[in-house]
Amino acid sequence: LEGWNSYRDLEKFEQDCEVGEENEWHVAEIEIDHEVGFLTFKHRSIVKVLLAMFKTMSAVSGFAIEPEEWVVDGERRYSTPQNTDWMLMAWERVKKLGIVLAIILFSDQTNLSYNGRQSAHPFVMSMGNIPEWARWLEGGTELVGLLPNIPPDLKPEEKTRAFQQAADIFIEPLRRLSKLKGGGLEVEDSAGVCYRAFPLLYAYVTDHPESCKVTCTMACNSFRPCSICLAEKPRLAEVEDPIVLRTVRDQGRLYKQMESATTKKKLSALRTTYSTHFVKSLLWDWEFAKTIWGNTYLAVTPDIMHIIEQGFWLHAMKCLVKKLTPSERKILLERYKLLKAITPASLLRLPQAWVYFTTTANFSASEHRAMMQVLPLIIDLPERVHIRRAIVRIADWYKEFIRAEYHTDASLIRMETATVVMVKALVKAFPNQKSKWHIVKIHLLVHLPATIRARGLPQEYSSNTYEHSHKTTVKRPPVERTGRTSGTALSRSMCSMLWFASCLARLAVTRLTRPQ
Repeated sequence: LEGWNSYRDLEKFEQDCEVGEENEWHVAEIEIDHEVGFLTFKHRSIVKVLLAMFKTMSAVSGFAIEPEEWVVDGERRYSTPQNTDWMLMAWERVKKLGIVLAIILFSDQTNLSYNGRQSAHPFVMSMGNIPEWARWLEGGTELVGLLPNIPPDLKPEEKTRAFQQAADIFIEPLRRLSKLKGGGLEVEDSAGVCYRAFPLLYAYVTDHPESCKVTCTMACNSFRPCSICLAEKPRLAEVEDPIVLRTVRDQGRLYKQMESATTKKKLSALRTTYSTHFVKSLLWDWEFAKTIWGNTYLAVTPDIMHIIEQGFWLHAMKCLVKKLTPSERKILLERYKLLKAITPASLLRLPQAWVYFTTTANFSASEHRAMMQVLPLIIDLPERVHIRRAIVRIADWYKEFIRAEYHTDASLIRMETATVVMVKALVKAFPNQKSKWHIVKIHLLVHLPATIRARGLPQEYSSNTYEHSHKTTVKRPPVERTGRTSGTALSRSMCSMLWFASCLARLAVTRLTRPQ
């Protein structure tokens, strides 16, 4: 774990602590079909983490134990997990035995250093019972463990199998406790009141590549690249087609068919036809997973930050930049500079214009969001009318539906219609770019209305909360003694900064002393 940069709070590392029972960190390993043989990783007891989280966060205002259906003037509203269909259905089945703990999981590969040489794979847990704002607090989101860094030369199916084996070590205790027969655990709130609780999988927040590992499905280039439904790749942009969801029952039957396949050819045909790896998924054995409302494949929710803000927006902007001629780019640059000059900095966080219209690879979600508000004002070139319409559709759709405080049945119907219109506008604006900007990310938007009705607002599924938490406030695993401490890494960072400063100083001196 050496090499966390200062942004990850390097000083918070427990330098002199060793892994063991005393600090509740454990070492586990899995066997893989690779020359390295085994992968080693660290984790905590997820049950102890859950007990501590319940006791700490139950004192927070807005912490909910029972669901509450939100109806105003006869109209039902969908907002927090407590007023969603999922929570109401789960509560009806559990209330005679105890309470429901709505488990939220998050995992994603992340860099620990700016050059990308150090990386980790955090596995984070929170609860839907905790209000969204409180998940930013210490104790509201906890690091359960660090999944192993899988060798890149491993086959895709073996990568998925390694991920499933490691993640299963983390969450198997929760799956076992989710069972109504013989499951459940005693939890104590901040006031000392005890409850019988059943942890159920409410949401697994991931970007699309990670969701493929969770669901054991294949990636964007497969025949059925969606991890939620069975849409075929050539039909992903046809958002009005009927949706056939992946379910635990169907995927379990498919796994049994793969087990009974008599030849490699038949096994390969099943893999290709359904774009599914021959691996058991961690989603299968949860209580209520085989019901329609509790289908755990729907719990793997689209991560709003990666899929929308840094997903198809980013790809649409790249396509836009490629389409513009040098003269068009110059016109837009001049208009952009004028607009930025008269726009208060507090309203829009806009990047440097010349950089944005050259490359859009290194900008944040907030910067892309700001550009989506600005571009309709500056793109009015007659031959680019389709692009302007598409961008206007995206901006209007995002403002009305994603940033809404709540949704109603009527607004969800409007959202379904608006999503169809927006996707068609995007496809028309960039007709030859389907393979370049991930069309599967646009397709995932089709599932959002049903996700909101069943499991709450999209803000619940933005990884902003979970990434921020594991970077700044969660308790990290201790550093093992290897002869070098985190102070060494810090001194290296300081040396790099001093070297960079000296380079700038030499450059400045060279320019000043250059003969005129």
